[in-house]
Amino acid sequence: KQWPLAAKIVACESGWNPNAIGKDSNNYYSRGLWQLNDQYHFDKWKRHGWRWNNPIHNTKMAVLLYRDAGNSWSPWSCYYRVTGAGIGRG
Repeated sequence: KQWPLAAKIVACESGWNPNAIGKDSNNYYSRGLWQLNDQYHFDKWKRHGWRWNNPIHNTKMAVLLYRDAGNSWSPWSCYYRVTGAGIGRG
């Protein structure tokens, strides 16, 4: 049920490029399919021995973050872009 939305988020975040790297305004990098940010996730990558540019590892990390967020894609900015969630609030 969640995979069609997940696919839209990945397309928005990285264009399905496992080697995608983005830089945020704080000079931290977001990496891989899910554009996972080094500032918040570097220690988790090391702990699991996962490589950010491995699509399977990157997706496993995304699933952990999804679960940590209460089974929500809300940690990804593209969630709001592809769903329109939060538009008109504030």
